[in-house]
Amino acid sequence: MNNSNARARFSPETKWFLQSAAWLAGVYLLASLIGWRKYTSVLAATVSGTEAFLGMFYLFLHFIFIVLVPILVIAGGLNLLLERKRSGASVR
Repeated sequence: MNNSNARARFSPETKWFLQSAAWLAGVYLLASLIGWRKYTSVLAATVSGTEAFLGMFYLFLHFIFIVLVPILVIAGGLNLLLERKRSGASVR
C-alpha cells in the first residue's frame, strides 16, 4: 500500500479552516497557561494599565475560542465532505 495514497489530501480551503482553528486554539491555550485569566477582573474595573490590556486581550481570545474556532472546524469538516462527495470518494 502506497503511503501517499493513504494520506488524506485536503484542499487549500480546508487546510486554512483547520489550521486557523488550531492556531487560534493554541494561542488561547497559551494565554490560559500564562495566567492571563486572572486579569479578567477588568470587567469589574478593579485593574488598570497593562493588566487591563491583558484582561481585555484574554477576553477577546476567549470570545474567539468559543465562537470562531467551532465555526472554522465545522466549515473545514463540511468542506472536506463536499470535496469527497464531488470527487466520488467514499465518505467514511
